[in-house]
Amino acid sequence: MTATAINPNIDNVVRKLIKVLLEEITAYNHLLESLNNKQQAIMSGEIELINNAVEDEQRILHITKQIDMQRKYALNDVQIEMDQDSDFQTLDQLIELVEYRYRDRLMEIKESLQNIIKKVTVLNDQNKVLLEHSIDFVKGMVKEFLHFAEESKSTYTPTGKNNEVDFRNLLDRRI
Repeated sequence: MTATAINPNIDNVVRKLIKVLLEEITAYNHLLESLNNKQQAIMSGEIELINNAVEDEQRILHITKQIDMQRKYALNDVQIEMDQDSDFQTLDQLIELVEYRYRDRLMEIKESLQNIIKKVTVLNDQNKVLLEHSIDFVKGMVKEFLHFAEESKSTYTPTGKNNEVDFRNLLDRRI
């Protein structure tokens, strides 16, 4: 079933939806950039850079949630103007119902959204693995320090003299 241009408002609501979808693509591109920055920060080990990247990511995620709500309202407006009984669950469902002049543009937008979301997912997974390895490394180092502290003599004797403990073995670990 193809919608016809009987309703003059359909053009406006579809254009509004396209505008919102383009804003969503822009927001996801910003998120991708932020995730790249976060990855660089994780690899550098700079806590302040990681914190800044996480704050930036959270800010962008807040914006994407707002745009997602705008998209839902825009889809609802399209549904009302097309006089459809059921909600559009996917862009594919909408694409099947809109006029041909909108189909190509909506297909391009859908493909762009799918591609950027795939990239965001991959980068998010990579960052998760990097963080897990970093945490495991830190846990291992803490265990080493604790194990070394248990096995080594105290640095000072009960009388307060220095035992001259050799710390080179602890710091000379190879990774």
